[in-house]
Amino acid sequence: MDAKNIIQKGERAKYIVQSNRADFDLGVNDFRLEIIYGSRGQKITIEKQDFQLLDDYWVFSFPTQNIVGKVMARMVMQIGNRQEVDEQYIGIVVETPCPQFFRCPKCESIGHDVTYRRTEESDIAEKYAVLCDCNGVPIVTVDDEYICVLREIIKK
Repeated sequence: MDAKNIIQKGERAKYIVQSNRADFDLGVNDFRLEIIYGSRGQKITIEKQDFQLLDDYWVFSFPTQNIVGKVMARMVMQIGNRQEVDEQYIGIVVETPCPQFFRCPKCESIGHDVTYRRTEESDIAEKYAVLCDCNGVPIVTVDDEYICVLREIIKK
């Protein structure tokens, strides 16, 4: 597992999704994403309308405060009159800062219909600034989420 896919418990995990199929376009076809985790197969469902489209990137996020362990993404795609499914492990949520001995089957997107890439170090993250008060303290919502603004609309 690549170190960038190790998620600290409590973070909001953010990923970019891209289609690897010529007959599946995220902007045209219907789909939903299921984040599956835990020994009981708990699930977070993210519908197409819950994705953000940022500069031709389809981005989704999910909370991790109730997750520990492997995280599987299950993309359910509507292609024509049939449904197809792509499942793959995309990360691991940990409580310790340096997990060891974790092996994840099929972590690479090779041979999969879609590709997932964390956005923490991506160009998308650079387009936003965290809103802070006059003392430089980040402003958070009642759900403990940071409030961000697009840098391009900030007037200098």
